[in-house]
Formats: sequence, structure tokens, C-alpha cells
Amino acid sequence: MKVLTVLFGGVDHIYVDRFACDNLKQAQYGAIDVDSLWHNRDVSTQITSQIITGEDWHETGVTGRKHYTDPRIERFEKEFLRPWTYDSSVPLVHGLEVRTRPLREGLYETVLPEMEKRNYVREDIQVPTLFEKIPDSEAVYVPAYNPEPSWALDRNILDPRRLPEFGVDGAVDLAEKNFAWRKQQFRDVLSEEPKQFLMTQFQILDSCQHLYLVYADEPDIEAVEEIYRRMDAFAGELLELAEEKYDLVMFCSENGAANGTPGKTHYNRPFYSLSEPMDLGGRTNMRDFHDHILTWVDTETNRIDAAVSQDAD
Repeated sequence: MKVLTVLFGGVDHIYVDRFACDNLKQAQYGAIDVDSLWHNRDVSTQITSQIITGEDWHETGVTGRKHYTDPRIERFEKEFLRPWTYDSSVPLVHGLEVRTRPLREGLYETVLPEMEKRNYVREDIQVPTLFEKIPDSEAVYVPAYNPEPSWALDRNILDPRRLPEFGVDGAVDLAEKNFAWRKQQFRDVLSEEPKQFLMTQFQILDSCQHLYLVYADEPDIEAVEEIYRRMDAFAGELLELAEEKYDLVMFCSENGAANGTPGKTHYNRPFYSLSEPMDLGGRTNMRDFHDHILTWVDTETNRIDAAVSQDAD
């Protein structure tokens, strides 16, 4: 079975229902469970690493979105400094890590000029991924594996509160340009010979939810609904492009809507949907879908092997 998986960053199953996104829901639809996150760091990179490995941070080594390349600094930050501030219920202490980050990073760079802080990529993941386990596979800018350039360098969303000279219009302009480029790029990939497994990720909806639900003075639900409807239309376009090439299309998200609560970035409400009903055996944890994808791909491989053997007889 040839499987296409499209990760729509931040799509919240409550909003998918609320806004009647029929293309995103497909034939089989439900919620995904996400757990075993390092200090509840609900960022896309850590969660995506679970679906592509079937493991949590203990095995993958992925504990957030970025990491320090010097192991001594990384160990100090992750094992000593950040747990203390992340787990504190005292507001002043909880935000201390963020407020002192520029000072610490300036000190680190002075002492260790060769050190970098960068996004996780394939070489940082400590276990095999779906893309090594499935020979005929491709990752088109998948967080934790090969994130897109703007994500790898920083983030592809501006915060108007920090950059008021750009404002909301500047943030939207950046997200739209990124999305237009990514859409065309993936259309080109889908026009090629299909892979056994193909996976990509789109970020614009998550970026806009942060913009309209957290960064804004008042939540703009109408703007959020508009971006959901656009994503639903795009999902319909992807289904048409994949119809003759892929046996199963899986849409999913890694987390839900943006959450402004201190210590949280998203609501834990991701979704999945399948173009054909499949027996999941009640296993809908994010890590379970790693195993499901391997099973779906192997089902077709086993069928081909059996047919070849039968012809030989």
C-alpha cells in the first residue's frame, strides 16, 4: 500500500468539527493522544519525532524544538536549568528561563564560539525513523527530520507584539509567502512517480492561530475559521492529486489550537483522518501511528511478494 501522510500543524479536532471541514475529516476521523513529552513541551518537533520513530524523548533524544550542539551546555540546560523553571508554579520563576536566555546564550557564545543552537534534524535523532525503515520513502520538510529553511533558522511567524513595525499584516504576508511556496513545491512532488511512503508538513494554520488567538488583544475566531476553511479546500486539492497515485491518504496534526496559558503553547487536541477505513485496534496514540504506517506499507509489500511467488510456481 502506498501511503501519503500530510501533517497540518496545529489543526484542532474541536475546530475541525466546529467549522465542518469535510475534506480534512475524510472517511475515518478521530482524535490523537499525545503524551510522554519532555516536561510537557508541546512543540511540533518533539511530537513529530514520535510519529516518525514510534518512540518518546527518552529514546529519540528530542526534547524540544532546538538544542545546543555542545553536549555540556545541552546537559546543563535540559537537566538542571529548564526542568526547575518549567515545573515551577511561581510565575516569576516559571518565566526566568526565557527572560535570561539572551544573557546565557551570549555567555555560551563567548566561552564556546563554535557552539550553535539549532533545530533538531535527522542526525540528532538517536533511533531509526520511518524514512530509514521504508526504503522507497521521502520526507518533504518534516519537523525533527528535515525542517524547512525558515523553520530551521527561526520560525515562520512574526509576533506583532515584539515587532510592531511589521504588525499583523507583516506576519500574515510572511506566512502566506511561505505557504504559497510550500504548496507549489509539494504539488511538484505529487506529480512525480509515487513513493511507498511520502510525508510532508504545512505550518500556516498553526502560525495563524498563534497570530489570531494568542498574539491578538482579542481572539479573532472569524479569522481562525477562514484559515480552517482554506486548509480544508487545500486538503481537497491534495486528495484529488493523490487519488491515482496513493492507496491511503492520512491527514493528521501534532497538536491543537494555540494556547496562551503560561507554560503551554497548544491545546492537546490533535486529529487524524484516513481516506479509507482502517482497523486501528483502538491504538490512537501519536506513537502508534508509526506502527500503523509500517503495517499499511508492509501489507502491500507482502501482497506483491506473494503474487511474485505464485507466478513463479
